[in-house]
Amino acid sequence: MAGPAVVGPGSDGDVLIDLAADPTIPFDNNLAERDNRMTKIRQKIPGCLRTFTGAEHFAAIRSYTAAAGKNHINIYQALVQLAEGNPWLPQTT
Repeated sequence: MAGPAVVGPGSDGDVLIDLAADPTIPFDNNLAERDNRMTKIRQKIPGCLRTFTGAEHFAAIRSYTAAAGKNHINIYQALVQLAEGNPWLPQTT
């Protein structure tokens, strides 16, 4: 029989307290899975991603918008700038 759950310093309880105190912390840490979810949905919709070229275009646009969002750039404005020939590019270190 398992003992009582103990929340104390150095235990996973600290993580639970952080999650409860700060709603901006994602519940999971699987950012790659969340980024991939849209592609899986597109694959399941009949008629989507019919050609390899169409899949490449979707992946390029999705990658660009995801990178803009992660850098706190307005996605719509990033797409407008891209269409105008002045693309937003992430800063390199």
